[in-house]
Amino acid sequence: MALISKDGPCYNSELRQKDVITKIDGVTLNKMSDLRRYIYTKKPGEQVALTVFRNNREIEIKVKLGRK
Repeated sequence: MALISKDGPCYNSELRQKDVITKIDGVTLNKMSDLRRYIYTKKPGEQVALTVFRNNREIEIKVKLGRK
């Protein structure tokens, strides 16, 4: 489940509180640390594509990364 901070980059994206992130840029995530590890390879301002499971279907959401 995504935890969305009001001062984070996801707050202004289409990501919602109960979304389950399953992939980032097409890479399947097996655990939350996979997501963190991938994001740390990116720079602030870069955009990533999150695949999320919401309401029994997968959708893709673009998110512009903020500061680390």
